[in-house]
Order: sequence, then structure tokens, then C-alpha cells
Amino acid sequence: MDSFFIYYLATLGSYYFTGRAFYLIIFNNKPDNKYVFNIKIENFYLVLGLIIFSQFLLIFNFFAGLSKFNLIFFLISIFIINLRYIKIPKLSSLQLIKVAVICVFFISFYDIGLSKDSYLYHLSSQSWIFSEKIVFGLSNLNPYLGYMSISEYSSSLLNVINLNFAHTFNLVFLITFFWIMFEFIFSKISFYKNLAFGFGIFGILDNFGFDGGRNGFIALQEINKFDYSFSIISILFVIFSIYTLAFKKNINKNELLVLTLLLIFAIQMRVFGIILLPILFYIQFQFKTFSSSTNFSFLLLVVWLFKNFVNTSCFLYPVKFSCLNSNWLFKNQAEYISNIVLDSFRDPENGINSIKNFDWILNVFLPNNKFVLINFLISVIIFRVCFTLLVKNSTYFNIKYFSKFLVFPMLLISLWILMFPQYRFSSFFLMFAFFILNFDLISNQKGMNLKLNLLVTLIAMLLVVNLNDYKAFVEDPKRDIEIVLPVIQYEKMSYFGVKPVSENSKGILCFQRKDCYSGNYNLLLTVSQYNYKTIKPLESKYYEDLLNK
Repeated sequence: MDSFFIYYLATLGSYYFTGRAFYLIIFNNKPDNKYVFNIKIENFYLVLGLIIFSQFLLIFNFFAGLSKFNLIFFLISIFIINLRYIKIPKLSSLQLIKVAVICVFFISFYDIGLSKDSYLYHLSSQSWIFSEKIVFGLSNLNPYLGYMSISEYSSSLLNVINLNFAHTFNLVFLITFFWIMFEFIFSKISFYKNLAFGFGIFGILDNFGFDGGRNGFIALQEINKFDYSFSIISILFVIFSIYTLAFKKNINKNELLVLTLLLIFAIQMRVFGIILLPILFYIQFQFKTFSSSTNFSFLLLVVWLFKNFVNTSCFLYPVKFSCLNSNWLFKNQAEYISNIVLDSFRDPENGINSIKNFDWILNVFLPNNKFVLINFLISVIIFRVCFTLLVKNSTYFNIKYFSKFLVFPMLLISLWILMFPQYRFSSFFLMFAFFILNFDLISNQKGMNLKLNLLVTLIAMLLVVNLNDYKAFVEDPKRDIEIVLPVIQYEKMSYFGVKPVSENSKGILCFQRKDCYSGNYNLLLTVSQYNYKTIKPLESKYYEDLLNK
């Protein structure tokens, strides 16, 4: 257990100093402006490091499997870059709190497990990335491999320590979120203070209310599920975008770089992040800011889109119109998978029957999520009551404000219901809606009391970690943390690949076996002279027949 904690600290340190090295390189080792959006740039080092490291792995995988990535050389290079500008930080109460955040979230390792999707395709994706260079038509093997997120790249290396360690990916975002919230509390900017208090209240109320109190606040997820990580990076992008538009007269190049990297990484995690692009474009036009930093970030997006095309024949898988007729295209796959995934969100029990009707809203969504919506509204009301009682010159019910801006939260909630109607996707939409609904209070010129704000945010953070994690930690803090996969039997297919046949695989779960799939079709594997592999379907009408059923 002690060695696991050391690996954890070393990994976070590697990400942090990678982010710092990137910042030093971009600004020529002279970081004159140590602030972005009026908070210290160091709060972003951890997530920036993960973003940049992931891009290195993505590009490297075009030429080789990540098992050949020289991690030692990379870390030595990062260390040397950081040596060129050394500054010993002053120990303060805020720094101690940030260390405590790291330690608290480590406890979440004690009762965390792999998601079912890990067995379905995440572990298989990571096996391909680790052992092989990029594969043409990889989604033909298993259509869900086409959903390969940027998270798979760093996770494939974290798995070398053990399968639990991939949980570190999600913890980077939770740690960054609360680092920034605590930085807000100690800030002199009332907008930041009030926003931290708002999310603190929202986070506490997530644990109390109808049906357990769920209201859309961020939470811990099983390993290889990254819905909340997407929500965090997206909501941070929104916060700093709106702050820039509402309170700043300009945006400098390092702020623009941070915004674009957050956005690009969100898109690399979930293609849905592309809906945030208009906000970035509006900021650029508003401030007439077009710099090489944004060109650099969008180049990373182009690389990602090309990766998608190689794997799936689609630039935005499984969006049908983004697909091209390549020689590894599995016809109608994108359309079928798009339908079946959307339907699984809407009505997972009854097959593809919810695409062309809205009966599922009354029959499935509301029975499962009505208390989430009720808890969300109660949270908004409680926050507004608390804020107006604690802060002078604030109005509980601002008719003028609501008449102008109520449409935006309604639109966000509608998008959640129509496109991603499951609770695990709700955080971005509901936290964004909470932010907009209370923006009139959050932008009050008088900031929330520091001690009360600190207490509220600390409680909200502690409640993110599950009670079972604390219990397991107290009972045996030194126990080994390791997931052991079951032994699975596979049946050889006629041409390429195997099918899982063990009872515990349920006929579809491949676990870590990379050449495994469950579809009733045959595949052909070819290898080019440069050792690039292509997986092609032999039954081109397989998905067409499924669509016509």
C-alpha cells in the first residue's frame, strides 16, 4: 500500500511538472505573468500536464505501441526543463489545503472498481494502444472501440502498475476542480468567492434530499468511466469563458491557450464537447484575439480527428455524415451504433424503439430522474435563500434577471434530456444551469465570508469520497489495492479474432483480450509493409440488415 501511495504521488507530480514545463517552454522560461484569469497558473499545471502528456502519447501511437514509449527519457527531459526556473513555494494554509485534497482523494482507491464498460471495450482499447501502433478499421472489430477516448492513452500506461491505478486519470480532474475552488475562496475577486460558495452548497446538497439527494454535482466514478471528468473540464472552460466576457477587458495569449486546451481535451474525451466551440470563437471575435497558441491547440484537434478517421472511417464517430468511404469502412456501422447508443440512454430495456418518439420521457426518464430535477430546483432555492441572508444588496427572486436568462438553463436541461438522458451525464448540464440561474448573485460585488466559504467547500469535497471508501481505509489502511480479472475462455473465429464463450463473459465481455469481439460477422486482418494493421469486414451488409429489422 505504501508503494501504491508513492506511485500516486509520483504520477501526480509528473503531470504537474509536465504542465509547468510546457508553460515555461511556451513563455520562453520567463513566466512574467504568473496568473491566468486572475488566479495563479500553478492551479492548472496538473490538468495541463495530463493534457500535454496525452497528446505526446497520441502522436507517438501513430508510429508505435506505447509499450515502446521511453517514459524515463520523457521524465528526465521534464525535470531538466523545470530546473531552468526554480522557485521554492512559500508554505501557506492554502498550500496545505491543496496537499490535503490530494490525500483525501487517495482514499477513493479503497472501494473503487472497474466499470462494466471496461470489460466491454476499455481494457481492450488500452491493450491495442499499448501493444500496437494505430490500427486502421479498429472499430470493425468492436464498434465500441471507435469511442476510444483520449483517456485510454494515459490509462494504458497507468495499467502497468495495476488496473486500479487508471483511477488516477479521473482524480486529476477532481483535484484540479477543488484546487481552483479553494483558490477562488482565497481570491480577492468576489465573483470567484461567491461561485465557490455556490458550488460548495450545491455539492453538500447533492448528498441530502429525495432519493439520496442527487442533484447533478460531480462525483467519483468507476475506473474507465470519465463522464464527470468531462463535466469538470467543460464547466471550468465555461466558468473562465464567462468570467472573461463579463469582467475582463481583454484576454492574453496564455489565457487563450488554457481555454483552447481545456476545450480540445473535452472534445477528445467526448465528441459532444464540440458544442462549446462557439463560445471560444465568440471570445476570439469579441477580443480580436487570434494567436499561434490557438493554432497549436487546433492542430491537436486535427490530429485527433485524423486518428478517429483511421480507426473508424469517421472523423466524429459515430456521426454518419462525418464518415468517408474508405476501403476499411464498415457500411452502416456508424448509423446503427449511433441509434443503439442513443436508445440505450433513453430506454435501455426495450431495444431500438425510442429514436422516433418521445414516449420514453414519461415512461423511462421521469420515473428515473424526477427526483434529480426536484433536488436540483431545491438546491437552487436553498442557495438563493442562504446567499440573500448572508450577503447584503442581494435579491432572492430577481424577476428582471430571470426574464432575460431563464431560457439558457432550460435549454441546457433540455439538451441533457434529449441527448444524454442518464444521470451520469447530467453534471455538466446541471452545474452549468446552476451557474447561470445564480449568476446575478454570484456576480455580487460583496464576496462571501472566507471561513464559512472554506467550511462549506471542505464539506462538499469530503462528501465526494464515498462512505465505503472511508470505512475501508479506516479498517485496513495498508491493504493491497488490486483488481484481478477472471480467466476467460475464447473461441477462435474463422478468419481473424476470437469470441468470448465463458459464462462470466456473458458472450460479449472481452476483458483485456484485444482481438476479441462478439458480433456475428467475419473479419480479415492485413498488415502493410510498414507494419500498419487494417481490420476489414467480410460481410458488408451486417449493419444494414440490423437497421432493416
